[in-house]
Amino acid sequence: MQQPPQPTPAQLPPKPKIGRPRKEKVIKPKVPRIRKPRNPLDKTKKKEPVHVSTKIKITTAASGKEKKKEKLEELQEAPVEEHIILRLPPSPATQQFRQFVKKRRIPEGFSINFSDPRNAQINLGIPDSPSLSAKLVDLPCILESQKTFDNKQFYKIADICQMILVNDPKYPHPPIAAMVDKTGYPDGITPPLKSVRIRRFRKRMSKKAIEDVEKEVERLLQADLDAEDVKFGNS
Repeated sequence: MQQPPQPTPAQLPPKPKIGRPRKEKVIKPKVPRIRKPRNPLDKTKKKEPVHVSTKIKITTAASGKEKKKEKLEELQEAPVEEHIILRLPPSPATQQFRQFVKKRRIPEGFSINFSDPRNAQINLGIPDSPSLSAKLVDLPCILESQKTFDNKQFYKIADICQMILVNDPKYPHPPIAAMVDKTGYPDGITPPLKSVRIRRFRKRMSKKAIEDVEKEVERLLQADLDAEDVKFGNS
Protein backbone atom coordinates (compact mmCIF):
# COMPACT_ATOMS: atom_id res chain seq x y z
CA MET A 1 0.00 0.00 0.00
CA GLN A 2 1.21 3.42 -0.83
CA GLN A 3 1.34 6.05 1.98
CA PRO A 4 -0.40 9.38 1.37
CA PRO A 5 1.95 12.27 0.56
CA GLN A 6 2.86 14.38 3.55
CA PRO A 7 1.98 18.14 3.39
CA THR A 8 4.75 20.66 3.03
CA PRO A 9 5.36 23.31 5.77
CA ALA A 10 3.77 25.94 3.55
CA GLN A 11 0.59 23.85 3.30
CA LEU A 12 0.29 23.38 7.07
CA PRO A 13 -2.26 25.60 8.87
CA PRO A 14 -0.76 28.43 11.04
CA LYS A 15 -0.19 27.57 14.68
CA PRO A 16 -2.30 29.50 17.14
CA LYS A 17 -0.33 32.09 19.23
CA ILE A 18 -0.31 31.27 22.89
CA GLY A 19 -0.41 34.27 25.22
CA ARG A 20 -2.62 36.46 27.35
CA PRO A 21 -5.98 37.25 25.88
CA ARG A 22 -6.33 40.81 24.72
CA LYS A 23 -8.63 43.06 26.64
CA GLU A 24 -11.12 44.95 24.69
CA LYS A 25 -10.90 48.72 25.13
CA VAL A 26 -14.02 50.26 26.45
CA ILE A 27 -14.40 53.88 25.41
CA LYS A 28 -16.50 55.84 27.84
CA PRO A 29 -18.36 58.79 26.44
CA LYS A 30 -17.22 62.17 27.82
CA VAL A 31 -19.99 63.94 29.63
CA PRO A 32 -19.63 67.71 29.61
CA ARG A 33 -19.46 69.21 33.10
CA ILE A 34 -22.02 71.93 33.65
CA ARG A 35 -21.11 74.52 36.25
CA LYS A 36 -23.88 76.23 38.06
CA PRO A 37 -23.73 80.01 38.01
CA ARG A 38 -22.91 81.53 41.38
CA ASN A 39 -25.62 83.50 43.03
CA PRO A 40 -24.29 86.94 44.06
CA LEU A 41 -26.72 87.01 46.97
CA ASP A 42 -25.34 83.76 48.35
CA LYS A 43 -22.97 84.66 51.20
CA THR A 44 -22.04 81.16 52.25
CA LYS A 45 -18.34 80.63 52.92
CA LYS A 46 -16.28 78.34 50.78
CA LYS A 47 -14.82 75.22 52.28
CA GLU A 48 -11.29 75.79 53.51
CA PRO A 49 -8.66 73.68 51.72
CA VAL A 50 -7.24 70.79 53.68
CA HIS A 51 -3.49 71.21 54.30
CA VAL A 52 -1.56 68.03 53.63
CA SER A 53 1.80 67.59 55.31
CA THR A 54 4.64 67.34 52.80
CA LYS A 55 8.38 66.79 53.01
CA ILE A 56 9.14 70.02 51.11
CA LYS A 57 10.79 72.71 53.29
CA ILE A 58 9.32 76.14 52.63
CA THR A 59 11.53 79.14 53.46
CA THR A 60 9.74 82.30 54.47
CA ALA A 61 10.82 85.85 53.74
CA ALA A 62 12.04 86.28 57.32
CA SER A 63 14.34 83.26 57.12
CA GLY A 64 15.77 84.55 53.81
CA LYS A 65 16.60 87.91 55.41
CA GLU A 66 18.29 86.16 58.30
CA LYS A 67 20.50 84.22 55.85
CA LYS A 68 21.46 87.46 54.10
CA LYS A 69 22.35 88.98 57.48
CA GLU A 70 24.57 86.02 58.30
CA LYS A 71 26.35 86.32 54.95
CA LEU A 72 26.90 90.07 55.47
CA GLU A 73 28.29 89.43 58.95
CA GLU A 74 30.69 86.85 57.52
CA LEU A 75 31.88 89.34 54.90
CA GLN A 76 32.29 92.10 57.48
CA GLU A 77 34.36 89.82 59.68
CA ALA A 78 36.76 89.01 56.82
CA PRO A 79 40.24 90.46 57.53
CA VAL A 80 41.12 93.46 55.35
CA GLU A 81 44.48 95.24 55.59
CA GLU A 82 44.42 99.03 55.48
CA HIS A 83 47.81 100.76 55.65
CA ILE A 84 48.59 104.35 56.57
CA ILE A 85 51.77 106.29 57.43
CA LEU A 86 52.16 107.69 60.96
CA ARG A 87 54.75 110.50 61.00
CA LEU A 88 55.92 111.43 64.52
CA PRO A 89 58.00 114.43 65.66
CA PRO A 90 61.58 113.86 66.99
CA SER A 91 60.80 113.80 70.73
CA PRO A 92 61.93 111.42 73.54
CA ALA A 93 58.40 109.94 73.84
CA THR A 94 58.26 109.16 70.12
CA GLN A 95 61.72 107.54 70.29
CA GLN A 96 60.41 105.16 72.95
CA PHE A 97 57.37 104.46 70.78
CA ARG A 98 59.66 103.60 67.84
CA GLN A 99 61.47 101.06 70.02
CA PHE A 100 58.14 99.36 70.73
CA VAL A 101 57.38 99.25 67.00
CA LYS A 102 60.76 97.70 66.20
CA LYS A 103 59.98 94.92 68.68
CA ARG A 104 56.58 94.45 66.95
CA ARG A 105 54.70 95.60 70.02
CA ILE A 106 52.21 98.41 70.65
CA PRO A 107 51.93 100.16 74.05
CA GLU A 108 48.74 99.39 75.96
CA GLY A 109 47.54 103.00 76.15
CA PHE A 110 48.02 103.78 72.45
CA SER A 111 44.88 105.32 70.89
CA ILE A 112 43.81 107.61 68.03
CA ASN A 113 40.58 109.56 68.49
CA PHE A 114 39.24 111.60 65.56
CA SER A 115 37.20 114.69 66.42
CA ASP A 116 36.31 115.18 62.72
CA PRO A 117 37.33 113.47 59.45
CA ARG A 118 40.72 115.29 59.41
CA ASN A 119 41.77 116.22 62.96
CA ALA A 120 42.58 113.77 65.78
CA GLN A 121 44.19 113.38 69.22
CA ILE A 122 46.87 110.69 69.66
CA ASN A 123 47.96 109.10 72.91
CA LEU A 124 51.22 107.17 72.43
CA GLY A 125 50.78 105.12 75.61
CA ILE A 126 54.22 106.20 76.93
CA PRO A 127 54.31 107.26 80.61
CA ASP A 128 54.46 111.04 81.20
CA SER A 129 53.76 111.76 77.50
CA PRO A 130 50.98 114.27 76.75
CA SER A 131 48.25 113.78 74.19
CA LEU A 132 49.35 115.15 70.81
CA SER A 133 47.30 116.71 68.03
CA ALA A 134 47.39 115.15 64.57
CA LYS A 135 46.04 115.79 61.09
CA LEU A 136 45.14 113.38 58.29
CA VAL A 137 46.69 114.59 55.00
CA ASP A 138 46.64 113.26 51.42
CA LEU A 139 49.95 112.22 49.86
CA PRO A 140 50.91 113.53 46.39
CA CYS A 141 50.55 110.04 44.85
CA ILE A 142 49.67 106.46 45.78
CA LEU A 143 52.43 104.38 47.37
CA GLU A 144 52.78 100.61 47.57
CA SER A 145 53.24 98.67 50.80
CA GLN A 146 55.28 95.49 50.31
CA LYS A 147 56.16 92.49 52.45
CA THR A 148 59.10 90.08 52.30
CA PHE A 149 60.09 86.88 54.10
CA ASP A 150 63.64 86.40 52.77
CA ASN A 151 64.70 89.97 51.77
CA LYS A 152 64.76 88.80 48.14
CA GLN A 153 61.18 88.50 46.98
CA PHE A 154 58.73 91.29 47.75
CA TYR A 155 54.94 91.05 47.63
CA LYS A 156 52.58 94.00 47.34
CA ILE A 157 49.94 93.90 50.07
CA ALA A 158 48.28 97.34 50.10
CA ASP A 159 48.13 100.87 48.68
CA ILE A 160 48.92 103.92 50.83
CA CYS A 161 47.46 107.31 49.95
CA GLN A 162 47.20 109.13 53.31
CA MET A 163 49.40 110.03 56.26
CA ILE A 164 48.72 111.03 59.88
CA LEU A 165 50.97 113.99 60.69
CA VAL A 166 51.51 114.30 64.45
CA ASN A 167 52.37 117.77 65.79
CA ASP A 168 54.29 118.57 68.98
CA PRO A 169 54.83 122.27 69.88
CA LYS A 170 58.12 121.49 71.68
CA TYR A 171 59.56 119.47 68.78
CA PRO A 172 58.13 120.88 65.52
CA HIS A 173 58.55 119.23 62.12
CA PRO A 174 60.86 120.78 59.49
CA PRO A 175 59.09 123.64 57.68
CA ILE A 176 56.98 122.59 54.70
CA ALA A 177 55.29 124.48 51.90
CA ALA A 178 51.66 125.52 52.12
CA MET A 179 49.08 122.73 52.13
CA VAL A 180 47.11 122.21 48.93
CA ASP A 181 43.37 122.66 49.67
CA LYS A 182 44.28 122.38 53.41
CA THR A 183 44.45 118.57 53.06
CA GLY A 184 47.03 117.84 50.32
CA TYR A 185 50.57 117.32 51.63
CA PRO A 186 53.03 119.22 49.35
CA ASP A 187 56.07 116.97 49.92
CA GLY A 188 56.80 113.28 49.45
CA ILE A 189 57.99 110.95 52.20
CA THR A 190 61.69 111.25 51.20
CA PRO A 191 63.96 114.38 51.04
CA PRO A 192 64.38 114.32 47.21
CA LEU A 193 60.61 114.74 46.84
CA LYS A 194 60.51 118.14 48.54
CA SER A 195 57.65 120.26 47.11
CA VAL A 196 56.93 117.52 44.57
CA ARG A 197 53.42 118.76 43.93
CA ILE A 198 54.73 122.09 42.62
CA ARG A 199 57.79 120.78 40.77
CA ARG A 200 56.55 117.58 39.15
CA PHE A 201 52.77 117.66 38.98
CA ARG A 202 51.61 120.43 36.64
CA LYS A 203 48.42 122.36 37.15
CA ARG A 204 45.60 120.85 35.12
CA MET A 205 43.62 122.95 32.68
CA SER A 206 39.98 123.46 33.55
CA LYS A 207 37.22 121.96 31.42
CA LYS A 208 35.87 125.43 30.57
CA ALA A 209 39.22 126.53 29.11
CA ILE A 210 39.35 123.42 26.90
CA GLU A 211 35.80 124.07 25.62
CA ASP A 212 36.69 127.71 24.82
CA VAL A 213 39.71 126.60 22.75
CA GLU A 214 37.58 124.04 20.85
CA LYS A 215 34.97 126.70 20.02
CA GLU A 216 37.66 129.08 18.74
CA VAL A 217 39.17 126.37 16.51
CA GLU A 218 35.72 125.55 15.09
CA ARG A 219 35.10 129.27 14.40
CA LEU A 220 38.40 129.63 12.52
CA LEU A 221 37.72 126.53 10.40
CA GLN A 222 34.23 127.76 9.52
CA ALA A 223 35.62 131.20 8.58
CA ASP A 224 38.19 129.48 6.36
CA LEU A 225 35.43 127.57 4.54
CA ASP A 226 33.30 130.70 4.02
CA ALA A 227 36.22 132.78 2.66
CA GLU A 228 36.50 133.33 -1.11
CA ASP A 229 40.30 133.66 -1.14
CA VAL A 230 42.85 132.44 1.41
CA LYS A 231 46.48 133.57 1.60
CA PHE A 232 49.20 132.18 3.85
CA GLY A 233 52.12 134.22 5.17
CA ASN A 234 53.26 137.42 3.40
CA SER A 235 52.37 136.17 -0.10
